[in-house]
Amino acid sequence: NYKIKVYANSKDYTVSADVNIDVLDENDNAPQFEKQHYIFNVTEEREAAFYVKAIDPDEDANSEIKYILVEPIPENVTLNEKTGRISVKKIDVDSIGKSEINFIVMAEDSGEPPLNSTAQVTLKLMDINDNAPFFSKRAY
Repeated sequence: NYKIKVYANSKDYTVSADVNIDVLDENDNAPQFEKQHYIFNVTEEREAAFYVKAIDPDEDANSEIKYILVEPIPENVTLNEKTGRISVKKIDVDSIGKSEINFIVMAEDSGEPPLNSTAQVTLKLMDINDNAPFFSKRAY
């Protein structure tokens, strides 16, 4: 926002006018994540929460960010679109047979047109000793 005073002079008169100049933001910056790849450790059978964060140097609606999970969306994961909070429900590592879960999070601004960027998220699943040993056969 700028305010300037403009003068016009003639031989006999001088007049002035105040001029206000409003510079409007153009949505020329996509949100950028603080990291391109987030890695979080998740202990089996425990709930967990983590945050991803993106910033957008534009102003007003052009800088308002919402977070979106990109397909495929993991079964035990939810994302708060306003805060970037990733919530992980209890996972049984033994039943899913994986040691990690990978997915993509997108940050999208509210500009017109909206701009976005993505980051990869890896959840490293930490197996706990929750299963008793067993023999695969009754007799050997």
